Amino acid sequence: MRLIGKIGIFVLAVFISFVAFSMIAAPAVDIVKIGKYAGYEIISNVLAQANSPLVHSIVSKG
Repeated sequence: MRLIGKIGIFVLAVFISFVAFSMIAAPAVDIVKIGKYAGYEIISNVLAQANSPLVHSIVSKG
């Protein structure tokens, strides 16, 4: 296999790794925002007490 082919495969593997990590990490951002909003409370209790649209609007603001 030529050097150009090896470099191409390496670049493709690095690109796929970054895309896959972004897809895995994207839902975790919402969890972190809800955790920040909840503070020291248990997250499931905060979500149970609040209406779902209210929590999502507060979390999206900040």
